Amino acid sequence: MNLKPFDFSKKVNKLELYQHLCYYHNEADNNLHLIDENRQLAFSNFKELYHLLRDEYKEYDKSKNADYILFNEKYNQYVSNIRDAYANCTDVNSYGNLSSNLYDIYDYMRYGFEEIFCIDDELDSNKIDSYLGKICCIELKNHNVYIGQVDIKLYDNETDNNESISVLFLENWHQIEINDIDKIKIIEE
Repeated sequence: MNLKPFDFSKKVNKLELYQHLCYYHNEADNNLHLIDENRQLAFSNFKELYHLLRDEYKEYDKSKNADYILFNEKYNQYVSNIRDAYANCTDVNSYGNLSSNLYDIYDYMRYGFEEIFCIDDELDSNKIDSYLGKICCIELKNHNVYIGQVDIKLYDNETDNNESISVLFLENWHQIEINDIDKIKIIEE
């Protein structure tokens, strides 16, 4: 994935910020679970995450961005999370700190963004239609978090017994089975 640093001189939608946070959070978490199966792939994925964080860190550290970041609470918190996640990764060329580094990325993305990482609303599959067409935050049972527009409800059919929804996340549609959803809440109508 190629997440580009934001240009805070232009208005950045909070949904875009949320999706970047969720991407880092999810990738770090998924690779923490991958370490036992394929340590080399998890390490390679960590290096990609680390380089994305580095690129954002360098961009936001430029003086041209200071005022935009300083005077916007959401931008400031986002940049703080990126800086903390990047700066707290240690010995990044060693497998020895892989778990710790991935956990730091996972954990730092959550700070200050409880509205997307602390969802209390359990999914009521009987009311799934009420989420369609809205911007929702969805937490899966594996703790991955997706935020985006919910669309296209697919019903049971002969070849697929699982109902699912599609979520527009980072400009791509992701199919999510309803059985995999733990919590959901509407962010925007």
